Amino acid sequence: MPSTFFGLTIASSGLNAANVSLNTTSHNIANIETDGYSRQQANVTAADALRVYSSYGMVGSGVTVTDVKQVRDSYYDYKYWNNNGITGEYSSKSYYMDQIEDLYYSEMTEAGFTAYYANFCNALNSLAATPSILSVRNQAIQAGQTLAEYYNNIAENLETYQDEANIQIKITIDRINTIAENVASLNHQINVLEMNGGYANDLRDKRNVLVDELSGLAGITVKETASPTGSMLYTIKINNQNLVYGNNFNTLKVTAKEFTEKRHSTDVEGLYEISWSNGLSFSAYSETMGGTLKGYIEIRDGDNLETPDYPADGSGQSVDYKGVPYYMAETNEFLSQYTREFNTIHMNGEDLNHNSTEFVPYFTIKNKTVDDIKKLIVEEGSYTKLTIADADKVTEDEWNTYIENYRYMNGGAADKTDEQIKGIIKNAGEASVITKENVIDYISNNVTAKNICVNPELILDNTKMATAATVKDGVEAPDLATQYDELRKKKIFNGGTAEEAMQSLVSVSSIDSSAAKSMYTNHSNMGDAIINQRLSIMGVDKEEEAMALVKYQHAYELASKVISVMNELYDKLINQTGV
Repeated sequence: MPSTFFGLTIASSGLNAANVSLNTTSHNIANIETDGYSRQQANVTAADALRVYSSYGMVGSGVTVTDVKQVRDSYYDYKYWNNNGITGEYSSKSYYMDQIEDLYYSEMTEAGFTAYYANFCNALNSLAATPSILSVRNQAIQAGQTLAEYYNNIAENLETYQDEANIQIKITIDRINTIAENVASLNHQINVLEMNGGYANDLRDKRNVLVDELSGLAGITVKETASPTGSMLYTIKINNQNLVYGNNFNTLKVTAKEFTEKRHSTDVEGLYEISWSNGLSFSAYSETMGGTLKGYIEIRDGDNLETPDYPADGSGQSVDYKGVPYYMAETNEFLSQYTREFNTIHMNGEDLNHNSTEFVPYFTIKNKTVDDIKKLIVEEGSYTKLTIADADKVTEDEWNTYIENYRYMNGGAADKTDEQIKGIIKNAGEASVITKENVIDYISNNVTAKNICVNPELILDNTKMATAATVKDGVEAPDLATQYDELRKKKIFNGGTAEEAMQSLVSVSSIDSSAAKSMYTNHSNMGDAIINQRLSIMGVDKEEEAMALVKYQHAYELASKVISVMNELYDKLINQTGV
C-alpha cells in the first residue's frame, strides 16, 4: 500500500507544477515587448502510477513537469526566411531603380535632355538662318557644351550609384560575418545546456532573431538535425555552401579588383569581388543568391546578359538584370551614334577662315586633342592604307600628306629626307594615312557620357565651326547648318530619332523601377502576413497570459488546500488518536 504521507507527495507535486506554470507565465509577461521572444509554456503530465497490490491495482502519484518549452512553429520560420530574402533583394533594387528612374525621367523634363536637346536644336536652327553672326555661332557651341555636360552629369550619378552599391556590398558582407560568428557561438551555448537536460529557450530566441536578420541580407537555407553525439546540429548555407556548421562558421571577404579586371570598361575602380576566406570561390551571380546582397550586386553589375569586357575571352558571367552597367552602356551607345552623325557633317566643311574642318570634330573626348587622337589611331593600327597604283598620278599635295603621315607614324623619321620617304612609299605601293573617317570612328568608338565634350578649339574660336561645305559659296551658305538642324528628325537610332531613343531609355528605367517597387510591396505585404501568423503562435498575448495567471493561481490554491486538508488528517491521526 502507498505511504501514509503519499497524499502530501501528490499535493506537493501539484503545488510545484502550478508554481512552475506561474513563473513561466510571469516570464512571458515580462518579455511581452522583447523583440523575437517566443511564448513559453510548462508542459505537464501525470506522474507514473504506483502498483499497490490491492483490488484497485494502481494509484496515481501526482503530476510531473516534463519541460518548459517555447511555443514556435518552424514552418512559419522557413516561410519568413524565404520571403525575407526576396523582400531584401527588392528593397535594395527598388531604392536604386527609383534613383535611376529619377535621373532619367526628371532629366527629360525642364532640367534635362528634352530641354537641353531642344535648346541645342533651336540654336542650330538659328545658325542655319544666320551662320555668319558670331553670337549665333557662340550660342550653338555653348548649347552643345551644355548638352555634353548633361551627359557628364548622367555618368557621374550612375558612377555614384555603382560606388554606393559596392560599399553596401562590403557592409553587408561584414554584417553576415558578424552574424555567422554570433550564431556559431549561440549554437555552442545551446548544445552545452541542452546536452545536460532542459531546453535553451531564450538562447534559441536570440539565435532566431539573428537568423531573421541574416535571411534579409542573403538567401539562406537553415537546417537543424540531430548529430551522432546526440546534440543538435544547426547549419546555415549561402549558395549551398556552409556559412555556419554547428559550432563552426566560415566568413566571406571582399577584394578590390585591379584596373585590368573591370567587368565593364565603364565600371568605377575598386569594385569588390566576393570570396570565402578559406579560399573557396563564391558565385555572386548564382540563382540561389538572395537578400539585399543580391540586390546590390545586380544593381552594381547588371548588364542585361551582355558579355562583360573582362575576362577578355568572354568567360565572365553576365547578369540578367538592368543595373548601372546597362544604363551606362545604352547611354554611351546613343552618344556613339549621335557623335558619329554630327561629326561627319561638321568635318565635311570649311570654317569662316576658309580652312578645312576635315580634322576639326564638333564633339570630341575630354583631355584629348586631335593630335592625341591621331597618335592613338597609329598605336592601334586603325589608320587607312591607300594603294598607289600609279605614283606619277599622285599630286604634290597628296605626296606632302603621305610624307607627313609617314613621319607622324614613325616618330618623325628625322634620319630620312622627303625623297627617301617617297621612295619607301613607292616601293611599298601603298601609303598609310589618317583620314577624317579614322578620327570620326575613334571618337565614336571611345566617346562616353563621362568624357564627351565640345571641341575646345571651337569654344576658344567659334569661327572654326563649319556651317558650309565651302565658304567659296559665301559665308552665309547654310548647307551644313541645315544638315545639323535636319539631324533632329533623322531616324538613326533603330528607326527612331534622338529624342525617341532617349524616351525609350526613360521608359525602360520606369518599367524596371515599377517592377522593383511592385515586387518589394508585394513581398513586404506577404512578410507582414507571415509575421502575423508567427505571432499568432509564438507571440505573447496579454489577455491569454492574464487568464493563465488566474488558472494557475487557482491550481496553486487547490494544491495548497489539499495540503491543508492532509495536514488536518495527519494531525487527527498522529496527535489525537488514542488520546
